[in-house]
Amino acid sequence: MEFAKSREEMGKSLAEGFVSTWDVAAEYEVADGVLRRTDWRGGFENPLPWDRQYRPGAYPQLVAEFARLNVNEPAQLISFAKTWGALGFLEQILSLPVVLPGETEKQIEYLKAVGGDPLSWIAAHVQGVNVCLRLIDCLLRRDYREIESYLKAFRPTLSFVEAGLEPSTDISILYGRRYQTVSSWFSAPDPESYNPPYSEQEQSFMLAKNVIEGIVNDNLRGGIAPALKHGWETGFGELFEFVSLMDVIYWHLMRIATSKVGLAKCQECGQYFIQTHGRQRFCPPEDWEGEQAESRCARRYRARKARKKKRGG
Repeated sequence: MEFAKSREEMGKSLAEGFVSTWDVAAEYEVADGVLRRTDWRGGFENPLPWDRQYRPGAYPQLVAEFARLNVNEPAQLISFAKTWGALGFLEQILSLPVVLPGETEKQIEYLKAVGGDPLSWIAAHVQGVNVCLRLIDCLLRRDYREIESYLKAFRPTLSFVEAGLEPSTDISILYGRRYQTVSSWFSAPDPESYNPPYSEQEQSFMLAKNVIEGIVNDNLRGGIAPALKHGWETGFGELFEFVSLMDVIYWHLMRIATSKVGLAKCQECGQYFIQTHGRQRFCPPEDWEGEQAESRCARRYRARKARKKKRGG
C-alpha cells in the first residue's frame, strides 16, 4: 500500500514538474517565537536524521492547509509541521547569494540563533496567501463589488519592525527579496485613486490581478528554478527544483490562479479548499479518514440540517 501510494505521489509530483522531496521531523515545537524541530541544537555541521520524506509537488492542498494557520495556536502549527514539515526559512536564507565578505558566517550565526521558521514570517505569508485566495475567488465569481470593498477595507497588519526585522544595511543580503517583498502588495494602488481608462468593473478586476501577480511572482523568484534531470534508464527531462516548502506553496497558488487547480469555499466552515471534483462542496476528509469517508464539515452540515428539519425549521 505504501509503495503504491509512493508511486502515485511520484506521478502527481512529476506532472507538476517536480521530483525533489522535502524532509519532515518526528517532533516540532513552538518556542521563542519560532516553529522548529524539537531536537534542534543549532548545528549545520552534524544535522540530525529526519523522520520521513515526501514530495510536496503532489499536494496542491498545501495552499489551503497553510492559509488556515494561526500563529497564535501552537498546536495547530505543530500539527501542520508534523504533516508537511517546516516551511523552510532556514533554507531560503542559506540559498541567498553572498555579496559581501563574511556574509555567509553572518547568515549561519543568525540561523543558529533562529533555528526554524519565525512566527512573524509565517504570519506575513499566511496573510498574503489568504489575500490571493480571496481575490481569486472573487475573480472566479466575477464579483467586482466584493473586490472593491475588500481592497478598500483591507489594511496591512504587519510592518517590518513588527515582523521582527530590525533595520539594517545588510537586510537585503540577510533576508533576501522574497522576504522583503512578501508585503510589496501593501503599496498596491488605492481603488479610489486608481483611475485608468477602464470601466469600474474592469478596474476592480485589473487591480485584483495586479495584487495577486505581485504576491505570487515576488515569492516565486529565487525559489523555483528549471533544471535538467535524467533517470537511470531514461534520457534528459525538464523539471523544476525548489528551495523551500514555502516556494512550493506559492507554486501551487500560481496553479490555482491559472485555474489548473480547482478552488472552492466550504459550504459549512467557509474555509477555502482544493476540489478533487467539481461537485465537492465541503472540506475533504482528513488523511487518516480515507478518501471515501465523509468529511467533518459534511457531517456537521448534514447533522445541522437534520436538527433544523426535526424542529420544523
